[in-house]
Amino acid sequence: MKTQDTRDAALHERMRTLLRDQSQARIARATGRSRTSLTRYLQGAKLPLEFGVALVEEFGVNPAWLLTGEEPVYLADVPAASSELGNDLLEMMRSMDHVSKLKLGALTGKGHARALRDVSEMLDRYGSLRDRLNRMSAPILSDLITQAEQATVERKLDRARALERVASRIERFCDDRDLSNRLLSVRAYIFQSDLMIDQAAELRSHAFHACLTLDADFATIARPALGLAQALHTNQFCSRARRVCSIAMSYAGPNERASPPFIRLLSQEVALRVDLGDFESLAESVEQLVTLSAGNEERDHADTMKLYYNLHRGIWRPEELAGANIPTFSGAAMLLNVCFVTDDADVIERALRRARSMMDPQMVLQRYHIGRGEDVLNALRGRPIPEQTIEERLSGRRTEELGLSQAVNRAHVLRLTGDSRAAEVMLHAQSRLEELQAEQTPLPVMLAMHLKNVLSSIPKAARNRRHRALRDKAEKLCRERIARGYGLLRMLLD
Repeated sequence: MKTQDTRDAALHERMRTLLRDQSQARIARATGRSRTSLTRYLQGAKLPLEFGVALVEEFGVNPAWLLTGEEPVYLADVPAASSELGNDLLEMMRSMDHVSKLKLGALTGKGHARALRDVSEMLDRYGSLRDRLNRMSAPILSDLITQAEQATVERKLDRARALERVASRIERFCDDRDLSNRLLSVRAYIFQSDLMIDQAAELRSHAFHACLTLDADFATIARPALGLAQALHTNQFCSRARRVCSIAMSYAGPNERASPPFIRLLSQEVALRVDLGDFESLAESVEQLVTLSAGNEERDHADTMKLYYNLHRGIWRPEELAGANIPTFSGAAMLLNVCFVTDDADVIERALRRARSMMDPQMVLQRYHIGRGEDVLNALRGRPIPEQTIEERLSGRRTEELGLSQAVNRAHVLRLTGDSRAAEVMLHAQSRLEELQAEQTPLPVMLAMHLKNVLSSIPKAARNRRHRALRDKAEKLCRERIARGYGLLRMLLD
């Protein structure tokens, strides 16, 4: 949100724009202000509301531009529908101008009844105009949001961003809660695509909780619930994300339990159960997911979750699947991350080729996955890699400032290139792992990569006491995870 100072500065800048078209003397005469007053306004003094009304009436200034900066500057250049919206804004400005001129002192003494009646009439007029603005702006806003939602589905991010910016301006004149929640979800998707993870999670939380009303239904709640679960999952709050999925799915009626939104929530829940190590009866849930999605558009997501489950359980080996016809980029990227644990250049190259063929260049996170894969492959092949890894190029941080996943990924490339700094980065990754909040769960593939880094590079009889302690912790954790059902990790102890 803009601060008041920022809004005032923008308003004064628009005043200066007007002076390029009209002389100061003419504006002063038409508005009944002295040139000295105009100079004060330009220097930052507060602009009276009646002065803005005069600018609209005398010079045909577009009130939408005057209030929000949305062009065009003059009403003559505004299309008919938008001009009507501008006229409503003008009426609203007049009403508020009249209310602002009523003195509080007039509410006492003989004139108080008339003063109160004037206030009431002006506020009624304001309310009526606001209703008209709502009726006019709601269908426009709905159409813009629908187009933006479709752009996110099609991964046309530039178009989604442009539509979201326009919709955000129209939203100022619309009080429709459902439309606002839909726009929040679009905005959160854009933030998440741009790796603004915390901001995305906050917006998705607002959108989800706004839907939790007594009359909420599954169709209303499913989309914001899935968005929030994905954002929480990215931030490693897997237990919270699973609760969100469970709440949303509890709203589904019998006829909605095979619908695409339900299948997506069930897919998300399967991934979360894998990450939480809740494998009891999970195989049956995976097969149920595949059965429900048979013959519909969600089959690709179901197959990706089956792949996720079987890889981490150790039922399927990454070497056998690299380069397979994975139907989604998320599935191809997930397989690529698991393939990193093998340290096999041929396996990683096949998985990278498949992921690259499905990448959307507009998606920052997808470009990151591919860039990381190229760094790892170049390191394994002995080829030169950039002075900075993809992790360093994106974060620009020193080791002590890295989060867990960033530290693990940096240590991985340093280890493969034989860089002596690798062990210290692994120690930092271990400290980040131990600092996780009680409700945070490290993603299994990230934890597997950390264990691979440590167990493949630090010998059991390491001379450095800190390195030896790190090796002992890694061995213990690896055995504990295997006992819980993460069969993928057996390759680390073979």
